[in-house]
Amino acid sequence: GGAQTVAAGNNITLTAGGGGLLNDAGLKAVGGLQSVSAGGALTLTGGAGGDDNIAFIDGFAGQSIIAASILMTAGDNAGTLGNSAEIRQLGAGSLQTIAVSGALNLFGGGIASSGTDNRTLITQAGSGLQQVSANSINLVAGGGTSGLRNDAQIITVSGSTASQQVDIGSGGLTLLGGTGSAGNNKAFISLLADLFVDSGTNATQLVNVTGGGSIAITGGSNAINSPPGNVNSAGIFAAATGPGGAQTITVAGTGGVA
Repeated sequence: GGAQTVAAGNNITLTAGGGGLLNDAGLKAVGGLQSVSAGGALTLTGGAGGDDNIAFIDGFAGQSIIAASILMTAGDNAGTLGNSAEIRQLGAGSLQTIAVSGALNLFGGGIASSGTDNRTLITQAGSGLQQVSANSINLVAGGGTSGLRNDAQIITVSGSTASQQVDIGSGGLTLLGGTGSAGNNKAFISLLADLFVDSGTNATQLVNVTGGGSIAITGGSNAINSPPGNVNSAGIFAAATGPGGAQTITVAGTGGVA
């Protein structure tokens, strides 16, 4: 197929099935640029039950997404295959651009089920720039009582040479780790190029907050569960070991970091 254009004057809603297996809801473009625009809210919701019921937007040759707001909420799974909500750019050399005039909210799942891999992810797997902008960004991991890897993240994948730019307005950036005692319920903005293999990547990570917005980073509420979870963490992370690799975090004006 060629390029894919999906445009709505109001809302676009993708909701995965609430039971069974592989009852996905999504938009997928393989042969050309994927362009998705919503005059209102763009909403992706993972399945409320069953397994591997994913709400997704996948582009294999570049991805451009514009919306007034984006809400991504992972579901609750019955087994070990998560009911995720994901936006993924999977083309080898392609760009990923996401522009939101209002709020960009990602909520990890597994809340009721204490499930596994109910994830909300915005992912760049190619080498082109990942550029995400919004007035506010909120990444909140899940996990319920004992869940595992119910995270909320904006990432470039390990092995990718992509740089990452995240621009946030007056609403600020909030990162909140999850609660599941099995752990790894994370809330992160991450550039993962050289995380597992040191390839000397020259990728850069740039996080800008303007308009008086602030950054608030809070680790998970491990103490509410027994045993407490491990690595229910939150943060901004970059692994690019080349001489041109760099991480820059800027909070302009009256905003702060907490």
